[in-house]
Amino acid sequence: MNTALIKIAINKILKEGGDSNYFVIDITKDYYIQAASSKGAEDVFCEAVSNQYLSKESKLSEEQLAKLKQIGWNTPTENNVNFFIERPANNNAAIEALANFISTTISTVYSTDALSKESFQFHLA
Repeated sequence: MNTALIKIAINKILKEGGDSNYFVIDITKDYYIQAASSKGAEDVFCEAVSNQYLSKESKLSEEQLAKLKQIGWNTPTENNVNFFIERPANNNAAIEALANFISTTISTVYSTDALSKESFQFHLA
């Protein structure tokens, strides 16, 4: 179910709005993944929250940090303070792969599969 909702969200930021589209998936009260792109673009830039934005009680464990790296997220840098990736989204197979990547992150790192339409916030401009 998560993959279908994520695919819908990816398609929305690629086909609607303008040059500054993004969505945020509220996974839990503290954890989120966001994705940004533009109408007609061929790539999507994604971020997964890092410890920089989390309270002491919500910090990602060493195991969670290792899983993010193992799955393929780039570690935070001075310019990108969250974990990040940029992936192609120029065809259905690429969108499916990106949706699976995000879904795998949610279930593996954040240990939940409980997303709903209400988990997604959109900005289309």
